[in-house]
Amino acid sequence: MKYTLLLAIVLFGSSCSMKNYSQMKPNSYYLVDIVDFEDFSEVILEKAVNKSKATLLLNEENGDFTGQLNGIAFSGNLELGKTSSGFVKGFYVATQLGYLQSGSHDDKSFDAFTSKLANAKRLYFYNNALIDGKWAVLEISIEGDSKMMFLKKK
Repeated sequence: MKYTLLLAIVLFGSSCSMKNYSQMKPNSYYLVDIVDFEDFSEVILEKAVNKSKATLLLNEENGDFTGQLNGIAFSGNLELGKTSSGFVKGFYVATQLGYLQSGSHDDKSFDAFTSKLANAKRLYFYNNALIDGKWAVLEISIEGDSKMMFLKKK
């Protein structure tokens, strides 16, 4: 009886540890290297988010944000301006950087990321209905550069 119970516990424990639990934090956006989400499945999007080295927690009402890239924390505020009336797919928000703070570091990719964030001119929020509406997308348009794409699991 003891051995049966022990075997059941070991088997149950090993089956639980084999599952691929998501590392995502609720309400955080994750930077991904995907430009067009329509061609990607739920599994591919989940893997892209789990590989992400940048997180962004953005208060969509006042523009305050916190985040982390390569283990370096940052925080700041995007001054939110004119908001579009909303389109079928999502809505735009004009923005400019209020302030940005971070600790000391020697990371060039962090500097490039925060430089893009500082030059953000427009935020575009939308839900991706093509993949069951499970993902919220945030595109940050940067003056003179490519967009930064973020995903958030709903």
